[in-house]
Amino acid sequence: MNQKIIVVTGASQGIGLAIVKRFLKDNQNNKIIMVGRESDSFKNILKTLKSEYKNEIIEIFADFSKINDIKRLVKQIILCTNQIDVLVNNAGYTKPESFLNACVNDFRHTMEINLISPFVLIQDLMKSGIHPKKIINIASTSGIGARPGWLTYAASKAAMISMSDTLREELKVFGTDVICISPGRCATNLRKILAPDEDPSTIMQPENVANIVLYLSSEDGKYLTSHNLIVR
Repeated sequence: MNQKIIVVTGASQGIGLAIVKRFLKDNQNNKIIMVGRESDSFKNILKTLKSEYKNEIIEIFADFSKINDIKRLVKQIILCTNQIDVLVNNAGYTKPESFLNACVNDFRHTMEINLISPFVLIQDLMKSGIHPKKIINIASTSGIGARPGWLTYAASKAAMISMSDTLREELKVFGTDVICISPGRCATNLRKILAPDEDPSTIMQPENVANIVLYLSSEDGKYLTSHNLIVR
């Protein structure tokens, strides 16, 4: 089977980790670049994956709240490869607060991680001559409706949906397809922050979202060009 080169941000847990595992299982020739903040838990996950799979797995540590980290990330990606088949922008952050309690710094921090860093990552890759064949931006259903208490997170995801729409049109000329998916309730650590009393066994699992991402990356998946695909 042909090799695909896949870059996944926020790859150390939740939906990002499930996407990595799905691509690993799909084809042992797939080369995976996992991006996440440096931590003992991430290093343990990497150790486990490298022992279980024959694929080439490359880790790059980066903090998406720091633009300099994103600049460095692009340079490291260029050292690893001159092409990307699939870029999954999954890194995310939330600190739910009501409008009156939300502070500007938290709002800015949320936008940095959920929107501005993916923007910088995509722009720097394109300017460097690496044009991903497929960009999959992970937004959220919170970005398409009112979510009292989730203002900063919901606003960042609404902006991600909008940014993806424009990117889809602007990047066509480079042969880059852009799609945005918006998962609904999904059993992740981030979801626990947003809905701490919810039973995670009763809602969608990260593996369900990962299956959708794999399909979107397939030959048939290229015909799905919805402006924002809701998954729930």
